[in-house]
Amino acid sequence: CLQRELGFTPAQARGEITWYSQSPAVPMGYATGWALIDAARTRLQAVEPAFTLRGFHDRLLGAGSIGLPLVLRSRFGAPFWASLAQDVFGGP
Repeated sequence: CLQRELGFTPAQARGEITWYSQSPAVPMGYATGWALIDAARTRLQAVEPAFTLRGFHDRLLGAGSIGLPLVLRSRFGAPFWASLAQDVFGGP
């Protein structure tokens, strides 16, 4: 599948399978981060008339190397983070 769908060489495909098999939390972390960033971008595009993808990325990456929940809370506000987490993760 990695070769057919993504054009990986057999060696690349084996390396990816090995990495993900040895670190199963890695793909879950990527998927969680993607879901949060995608939901944040979609929400902000809908409510900010001057939204630009560049501006969004600048705000997101400008926080430095800290956890994504902290970035979203510090850059977009605690209420935004709480609402976004509720939408993405559900629960209380």
